[in-house]
Amino acid sequence: MPSNQLLATALRRAPYMIFSKTAPRTLPKYDVDRDFTYFFFNDAMKHFSGISPAFLTSGGRNAKTDFPIDYEAYFEDDAAVCMEYPHPEVKVITEPWKTPAMRTIVETRKTAMTTRDGRLFMVGAFCPHDDVELGITEFRAEKLPSALTNDEDKLEHVPPEWYGEAFVQLPMATLIMEGGTTGRVISRNVIAEATGLDPTLLKDQLGEVDSLPDYESYHFGSVDLGGIRSRVWCWRPDVNDQDIIAVSARPTHDGVPQLVREHLP
Repeated sequence: MPSNQLLATALRRAPYMIFSKTAPRTLPKYDVDRDFTYFFFNDAMKHFSGISPAFLTSGGRNAKTDFPIDYEAYFEDDAAVCMEYPHPEVKVITEPWKTPAMRTIVETRKTAMTTRDGRLFMVGAFCPHDDVELGITEFRAEKLPSALTNDEDKLEHVPPEWYGEAFVQLPMATLIMEGGTTGRVISRNVIAEATGLDPTLLKDQLGEVDSLPDYESYHFGSVDLGGIRSRVWCWRPDVNDQDIIAVSARPTHDGVPQLVREHLP
């Protein structure tokens, strides 16, 4: 059984963005002044957006504080996800994303997460529709975004057990394994179990990961996983144990989404 600390590290250090909002038990009714507050963002959020997760999750911030003109649409979407997409159901969205550090189009996956004590959260994962997504780049190895380790960056309000439950209910097929010759799976979440994500399907990709130990993050743009063309991420979440590898995968679009086509030359 993996520790919550290992699962927390895997989520915080993921090379794509992971986020969560609190959700009320009064749905479909909600209060735009207090509901759907930001609860969690991982380290990648600071790298891609320029905004600190600690800042976003403090002071009861939500869509109304950050998008005062069109916040209603954000609330409507979050409420719909929590009512219509209970985990492991996933809502897939291609949408624009504008922040101080990046303006782009992202691929977002959302689901409704329920904890053991009955709390409801919207949990999402997203990344830019980039050169890997477009198929221009087949493979890229790089360093992970900087770890947020200062005291002011800590998310003290997130309990250790939440990370374990969020890992299990993440809207991306994800597993944690030992690299090298063992390939032993340490933990696999619900969607990974349902889709059959397994190291035996990723022998070539994991071979490339093992051949490049000085890197921490590995992006694969078009991997055949049981007949499904998928984008795959591998990363080394624990700086103290480079043999630990986390893997996430999700299907890619059959074609280029309309929103993306509109922005291409």
